[in-house]
Amino acid sequence: MNKAIIIPFIFALFVSGCATFQHAPMAGGTAIPTPGYHRVARGETLWSIAQRYGINQSDIIRANDLSNPRNISAGQRLIIPKSTDRCAVIPEEPKVWGTTFLWPVNGEIRSRFEEFDCGIPNTGIDIAVRNGEQVRAARSGRVAFRSDRLIGFEKALIIDHGDEFQTVYAYNADILVNEGVFVRQNDVIAKAGRPRRGSEPLVHFEIRKNGRPQDPLRYLPKHN
Repeated sequence: MNKAIIIPFIFALFVSGCATFQHAPMAGGTAIPTPGYHRVARGETLWSIAQRYGINQSDIIRANDLSNPRNISAGQRLIIPKSTDRCAVIPEEPKVWGTTFLWPVNGEIRSRFEEFDCGIPNTGIDIAVRNGEQVRAARSGRVAFRSDRLIGFEKALIIDHGDEFQTVYAYNADILVNEGVFVRQNDVIAKAGRPRRGSEPLVHFEIRKNGRPQDPLRYLPKHN
């Protein structure tokens, strides 16, 4: 099985009252940092740190004897062990990747790719929905990241599709899947919510290739 390509995402905090998804230094774009020690920066998660060094979260958890992996704080010093073979710890997945994307929800597009809001370009699309509407996986893959309190995007998750592509789903009222779970295309993964500063429920959806935002409308079926 090819190794899943999971690109590290570090999400920006509010800029002038707005927020957007940003890149962290990524394997393949720059050299993976040398293992040793890492000082946790504000906004970092254990997942993003593990991906930055090209290792699994479990390696960091064991090396630092962390009882609560989610409870790391800015300024904390973590031991970063040497990389291990991901294929040895990630089980073989069913061959159901599929080559096309589906819409995560049905609704009117409120904001398109690279449209500016408060001077910041949209790295995906925002789709108007009913509050609590089911959000579905655009393609099969593994849940690589989830957060219940991501500043600016509320409840958000990322699915890695194992072939350079990842999808991002944000503004959720509830997330129904956990990190590490394999989901199939069209599985219900979340319930739609609304941005903290928004007046209507929205789903923020991104398609990324090797960590770089793509225009989702280039990959999705024609929108009715």
